[in-house]
Amino acid sequence: MTPNSNYDLAFLHYFYETLRGYAEKLSDVETCAEKRNALEQEERWWRHVRGKLPALAVDERGVLMIAPDEVLAESHRHHSHAQAIHPLRLVRYDTEGHRRIIEATIRNLEELGTDMWVGFSFCWMAELYVTARKGEKAAEQLGIFWRNFCSPNGFHLNGDQKAEGYSSFTYHPFTLEANMCAADALQEMLLYGEEGVIEVFPAIPESWERREVAFRGLRTEGGLLVSARLAQGKLTKLVLEAPCRMYVKLKGWNREGIRRESERYEVDLCQGENVWL
Repeated sequence: MTPNSNYDLAFLHYFYETLRGYAEKLSDVETCAEKRNALEQEERWWRHVRGKLPALAVDERGVLMIAPDEVLAESHRHHSHAQAIHPLRLVRYDTEGHRRIIEATIRNLEELGTDMWVGFSFCWMAELYVTARKGEKAAEQLGIFWRNFCSPNGFHLNGDQKAEGYSSFTYHPFTLEANMCAADALQEMLLYGEEGVIEVFPAIPESWERREVAFRGLRTEGGLLVSARLAQGKLTKLVLEAPCRMYVKLKGWNREGIRRESERYEVDLCQGENVWL
């Protein structure tokens, strides 16, 4: 393989961006001028180091590659070339260029098929669909996982236990990570939070939205507890419980509970405060 793989590059980009972000956040709250200046210099340094990294390899279709001269050309259980989409979220759906990459990468995985997938591949694919706001597809992948790749006690067994053609693997070695991935995918269908912005029900099937769906006490970034209810397409309840003073931006809904993708508004929360919206 020609260096550098997208797998390695994605983690390096994430690592240096995380260090840069921490330095920036600490400098924002530092009251000592000398320490603040040092943190600002550190933030610039990590930005400089990340700037030396090459960009992720993308082919002419917009598909994330394995490496600069290698594409994913066959079905494979790992979607590691797409780490930058999920779980690292370096490639996000809210910009046109990134949206093209996400959709092209997902389409390529669909075209290659699931023959060499195992259970966790379906959970991971669900996460990619959630990133692309495709709730129906995400729910379908999770349904396949829970019905075909888990034992009656819920354990993930890797192979297609019903031999229904979802995978050429029908063995049953037990591993636990796929169950965690499935739970995470389901939570992100209901709630997602990053960089002070939270969105409730970002990627749920239309059938859920037409009926009623609710969750209570899911925790997101900063320790914020969120509860919400959606009834017949309208957000009828949203409760935010803050563990400390924080500013939160709500995305995707207006104040009347109507879904508006471009809508954002800010809420100032005090420690221990329960805010009903």
